[in-house]
Amino acid sequence: MKKKVLVVDDDPIVRTLLVKMLRVRDIEVIEANQGFLAAKIFEKQKKEISLIVSDVQMPVMDGLELLQRVRATSPCPFVLFTGLGAVIEAKKAFEMGATDFLTKPVDKDVVRKIVDIFAAAESGAACELENRIPSPDEYLKIQLDDLITTTTINNDIYIRLSETKFVKVGRAGEKTPHERLKFYRDKKIDFLYVLTTEFGKYVESQVDLSRKALASPQVSMTTKMALLETSTRLIAENAFLVDSLDRESLEWTQGILNETVDFAADDPAIFEQLIELSKHSNHLYAHSLAVSLYACLVAKEHGWTAPQSIQKVSLGGLFHDIGKKELPLELLQKSRKNQSKDEIKMIESHCERGRDILLGIPGLPEEVVLIALHHHETKAGTGYPLRLKGEQINPLARLIAVVDKFVGFMLPIVPGEPALNAHDAMKKMQTFYLEELDPTFFKVLASVLKFPLEAKKKVS
Repeated sequence: MKKKVLVVDDDPIVRTLLVKMLRVRDIEVIEANQGFLAAKIFEKQKKEISLIVSDVQMPVMDGLELLQRVRATSPCPFVLFTGLGAVIEAKKAFEMGATDFLTKPVDKDVVRKIVDIFAAAESGAACELENRIPSPDEYLKIQLDDLITTTTINNDIYIRLSETKFVKVGRAGEKTPHERLKFYRDKKIDFLYVLTTEFGKYVESQVDLSRKALASPQVSMTTKMALLETSTRLIAENAFLVDSLDRESLEWTQGILNETVDFAADDPAIFEQLIELSKHSNHLYAHSLAVSLYACLVAKEHGWTAPQSIQKVSLGGLFHDIGKKELPLELLQKSRKNQSKDEIKMIESHCERGRDILLGIPGLPEEVVLIALHHHETKAGTGYPLRLKGEQINPLARLIAVVDKFVGFMLPIVPGEPALNAHDAMKKMQTFYLEELDPTFFKVLASVLKFPLEAKKKVS
């Protein structure tokens, strides 16, 4: 006997479209325009129906009531299919034993999922599909309020219904559903989720939004501050997708960075440079924030815990590449092997450009200026711009140099260059760059990351 899918929806357009798309895939379908009728059909044809796909909000008997009726007598796979706004009902549905929850409109992805569930039911694998538990690392939390200022959703967005169930409530490319977000907030839902694999893309879109707002004279200082803090938090979370770092470390560094941004906001000259940094490019801003974050962790691990020291490290990491804001992005995105001598000279000028910019800010600590000037000097004296070596280089700059190299491998600016994970970045530094870097701060960074150091490694 050929098994069937029972499709239940009071909207004839949605129902007809879904039925048509399933029949094209050679699946036999029974239709019902409301829950009470569907319950009667299921009672009579229970043995022939392998899957029920039902809308939630229907007159007479809604989808939840139908699910309850079916579950009283049968474990038949049951998929709720409804608008994105009905996710609150979805939580109750899963508690009642729903197999899955899919969101309208009808598209290829939705139909593919229904076909997969139907095939699983046909093969006897329905229980495995129903009880699948997502990996804890599969989704990352984002703040609902981060989406309020957007006009378009750039990633698929999910809501968490239970420890093991996430449901898509927004599709990439859609207009931001502000009314729906307000509804979620009224229901005390403060967080949504994106896939871990898509988090970098989400951060990129949010930082790009912040950059555009910061460049606008119509945006108030209060809004700019809020956007800076949002992008800072997101970049921090993206930079800390490292297994060896704990949530406490992330929260501590975020607190330090927020204090640094607040400090900058109190000084118009510093805040202007922070805005200029964020306006240049997403990469320059993200790189600078990540360097600041990791540098603070290294400083803390090294024992530099005085608030004044941490603030200097945080500011120094944030502004170490400020001189690059005067260079074209196209040049910065060129790999070194493709740069002319003049282009190399121009790129190397960013250290002195940074020094000159920061010297123009009254009251900025001298160490912050020296970090900008010295962070490309090397232990062996082969760096630039002054060819300093060893102890001639400011100690905070030696710390920043180690972290700068590490972050550069994790967030490469050259298009096409692979982004390394933390372990591979450290391995590459240990293999090829120990002649350049301060060994003490490299060891401290390794300690922070729980990276196992090898005994005497030859440098190729």
